[in-house]
Amino acid sequence: MAPLTNAEKAELKTSLLAQLASTPFACTSLLELTNGTTNFVFRGQLQESRGANAATVIIKHTTGYAAANKDFAIDVTRSRFEETMLDALKAFQNESGHSTATTFTARAPELLWFNRETNTQVLQDFADAIDLKASLLASAADKQHPLSSQKAAHSVGYALGEWLHSFHAWTAAPEQVSLRDTVAANEPMRKLKHQITYDALVRIVSPFDVAENDLAVLKEVQASAVVDFQRLPHIADSSHWGIIHGDFWSGNVLLPSDLKDPRLFVVDWEFAQYGHRAYDVGQLIGDLLERDHFRGAKAALDILAGFSEGYGLPSLSKKDRDLLYRTAIHAGVHLICSMIRRAPSGPLPGTQEQVGEAIRLGVNLIVRGWTKDEEWFKSSVFKPLFST
Repeated sequence: MAPLTNAEKAELKTSLLAQLASTPFACTSLLELTNGTTNFVFRGQLQESRGANAATVIIKHTTGYAAANKDFAIDVTRSRFEETMLDALKAFQNESGHSTATTFTARAPELLWFNRETNTQVLQDFADAIDLKASLLASAADKQHPLSSQKAAHSVGYALGEWLHSFHAWTAAPEQVSLRDTVAANEPMRKLKHQITYDALVRIVSPFDVAENDLAVLKEVQASAVVDFQRLPHIADSSHWGIIHGDFWSGNVLLPSDLKDPRLFVVDWEFAQYGHRAYDVGQLIGDLLERDHFRGAKAALDILAGFSEGYGLPSLSKKDRDLLYRTAIHAGVHLICSMIRRAPSGPLPGTQEQVGEAIRLGVNLIVRGWTKDEEWFKSSVFKPLFST
């Protein structure tokens, strides 16, 4: 991996400050944030505050390569699709209501300014925010952490599930046909999503002791995904197809560190694409299983239960049960692909024993989901999802 040198980062900051100087978002300084691996993300200190609670903004700069590795090329047009989604989400968030089942509300941040020539965004800041991944890790180390409360974790999960279900339903509505067609053109990020998930699946499990029959199923799943990732919007599509976030995991959810602010923010919309809802639902569930398995973050399971309820998974009718199976498949794929979500020379996410157990669980989720083995799921970690 080849990140920018300190001199190159300093030059980038100078360039961004110059860009913003003649806008309402002129900043006195930029603080680099560490949660960006694909883009360069900074917190900007505004020269003039935009109100009592808006002294800072988030600056997100997109390039034709990954921020963490300038040798890894990524299509720069991803920022245009993020702009499209953030603009569209303003209408969705004005229409969506608030649940009485949770004290938290989820939403996307507001896009305040965008320079299409330089692919630089200015976004609403969420002061004192921490991403859900970091919060889960903190809760694993500190039993007094706010997220260690089962009630709080369940409530956070419920809000995310309810919000995601509403978002999926909204994007699948007939009125959003133009938006679906626009976002379906985000082919570069769709290809990248496929490349780092299903396309890598068999290669990742090959060194492990996987039964021949199970490996055959994985190859079928891999072949089926090729068709999924080439699918375009159709008028006759089922309600399980539409616009998806495309990278819905704990690192892209921001929450207050003390959980006293009820707002949750879903960020990083550049992977938005046309796809099956299970790709969003299964990614977060797979990610939560990963946090619990490798880091002992038990709050992840409470969030998982709340998220499943908020999305309505346990109450799905028999005819809609396919969404559960596809969710399990994608959760398994996400768990297995944790092996490659790291620097090529970096350490594995856990011990050899933990890695082997994660691979076995991931394979089981995929195989049992593909064969629709309901009895197996009723005695697995997915039991709460199959309560009806």
